[in-house]
Amino acid sequence: MNYMNKIADMTTFINEEELQILFGSELAKLRKQYKYKQLELAEKAGISGQQLSNIEKGRCAPSLKTINKILLALNARLRIEPL
Repeated sequence: MNYMNKIADMTTFINEEELQILFGSELAKLRKQYKYKQLELAEKAGISGQQLSNIEKGRCAPSLKTINKILLALNARLRIEPL
């Protein structure tokens, strides 16, 4: 079962590791949609290229402050919806 299907299934709990991977994957898609290279976005967000790479690969959990920096750099927003 892929991660998007897990989210759609209201009976499935996503652990932290799965959430990190999902967030990173979705962030990478968004970055590519906006046609940014990793280093370009990282510099615009004020974080290191290595940090952005680790986030996109699901290797670390970014803080809310870091998520906000990235979203501001993309001129995007985070939307939280009930399942």
